[in-house]
Amino acid sequence: MVSWIQAYPSNKKVHFLNCTPSEIYIEDIAHHLANICRFNGGISQFYSVAEHCFHVSNLVSPYRALDGLLHDASEAYIGDVVRQQKKHFGNYKAIEKNIMTIIAVKFKLDLNFQAHPEIKLVDEKLAYTEAMRLGKDTDEWPTKQTPFDLGIIGCWKPELAKSRFLNRFWSIYDDSEEITGFKNNAIRKDTKFNICAHNRS
Repeated sequence: MVSWIQAYPSNKKVHFLNCTPSEIYIEDIAHHLANICRFNGGISQFYSVAEHCFHVSNLVSPYRALDGLLHDASEAYIGDVVRQQKKHFGNYKAIEKNIMTIIAVKFKLDLNFQAHPEIKLVDEKLAYTEAMRLGKDTDEWPTKQTPFDLGIIGCWKPELAKSRFLNRFWSIYDDSEEITGFKNNAIRKDTKFNICAHNRS
């Protein structure tokens, strides 16, 4: 059974059941996420996972910016499965966790970085904002809250989403920084975030 995909633009094999850091390229992640639509395509217009990640990165505190940008990076290799379906898809969540661990190692992030409370909070609130902006019925949305400014949702074309994702990555990541991967930070600090700061209407 084939257990790898060919990523683009690297054209490298990624063994999604047992991948290694050497198989992971940020250019592949950006390209794939820019071409994957959020909400399994069930929205009024195309809106990419790459744009979603870009916004999360900008809405969290600076020390969590790279975490926010890459919090859905595994979807570049296994797709964006809506939350309600994941528990019915056998080993999907285990495969997802394994890939995210490898991504954390690759980019010098904390293991399980995507589950940090600030990332989860902003991700949930942004998802609600996206749902409102993109024509979803939010009457039964599980976590109603004050949305972010609906104007941040640009529905960028894949080429623009990819470009902005990569530009954001290179603005906050420095592969010469051995300790954390963050520019001008020898020690990565975890800062408390102000929930009120995210309550933009």
